[in-house]
Amino acid sequence: MQVAELLDRAKKVTGNDSQTAFALRVAPSVVSDWRKGRRTCTIESQIRIAALAGMDPREVTEPYIEETLKGTPWLEAGMRAMGKALAGVVAITCAWALPRADAHAAEPRATHDNVYYVNYR
Repeated sequence: MQVAELLDRAKKVTGNDSQTAFALRVAPSVVSDWRKGRRTCTIESQIRIAALAGMDPREVTEPYIEETLKGTPWLEAGMRAMGKALAGVVAITCAWALPRADAHAAEPRATHDNVYYVNYR
């Protein structure tokens, strides 16, 4: 799955790319660069985007692993051994970076010292 397609799915949840960036805890320019291909979106970031969009992380990890291991004897053995375990481990590892499930309902509030707090409705 292409990064732009992942970002489109996340955008449907958050409303716009700026809110997607806010939910992923990255600068809006990073999301723009991912979308336009000016910056590489790591597999970890892709998993976070997929989770934000409500997708199964395996939709991102399995094609990535297939592409990475293509042409090696490890592909079949790796895919067979991976099963659901790897996707679960990767999702748990990356989940710490995601905000609460209702992050798209969050409203950032600026303070005098440019520190942003989030008020959840």
